Amino acid sequence: MQESVVHELIHQWSALKSKNPSYSLRAFSKKLDIPHSALSEIMNGKRRLTQKMGERVVMALSLDPDKKEQLLRSMAEKSSYSTLELQAFQALAHWEYLAVLGLFKLKDFHSSTEWMAKRLGISTKKIESVLNTLVATGLLKEDLKGNLKRSTSINLNTPSQIKDKGLRQFTIESLEKAIESLRQDKVEGRDFSTVSLTVNKKDLPKAKKMLEEFRYKFDQEIESASGEELYKLVLGLSCVQKYRGE
Repeated sequence: MQESVVHELIHQWSALKSKNPSYSLRAFSKKLDIPHSALSEIMNGKRRLTQKMGERVVMALSLDPDKKEQLLRSMAEKSSYSTLELQAFQALAHWEYLAVLGLFKLKDFHSSTEWMAKRLGISTKKIESVLNTLVATGLLKEDLKGNLKRSTSINLNTPSQIKDKGLRQFTIESLEKAIESLRQDKVEGRDFSTVSLTVNKKDLPKAKKMLEEFRYKFDQEIESASGEELYKLVLGLSCVQKYRGE
């Protein structure tokens, strides 16, 4: 719930202020990347912390991964959003499902199965199956005219750091699509880069946190409400040696 996030917000503000009495609320708002006036009103109980701003605050606060996930879950449970749980995700742990869902946000979207099949390069039969599953899981809903629309009550976050075959399969297929793009797409329409670095195992939680924060910020700043093309961002940090740590 938003109260938990506000409590953590005030707690961290107080901790920073006690360490450095000259630390200003404006500096804290800059750290959180939210307007100074909004932060002041939220901390004083004069403004409700929205789901979107609450997620931004949680991502920006100095929290360990477990605490961060706990706060995000608590907000989802008490808000107008509901997190897509693993049980539901099992039904759509293949790239086509979220790709079809993404098509609904394109500015030139057409509701015909033929258009969707051609856009994604898969059969119309597969599209029909995907649409039925998306409706069953609540990600798509029919309006009064019988047209399918994206549901506004679902937050597509799934719990991180969980060993789940569905999540693993989805990630594998996402990487395979990235390889396909690398081989087939022109360089103007894609971007791939790699870096090799030595890392201490104790720094892995910090590295994962940084990648998580980058994904969130990238999504907030780059995604368009009605984009022209459907893209997938795939980030990975993996050991190139014979290390199989869990």
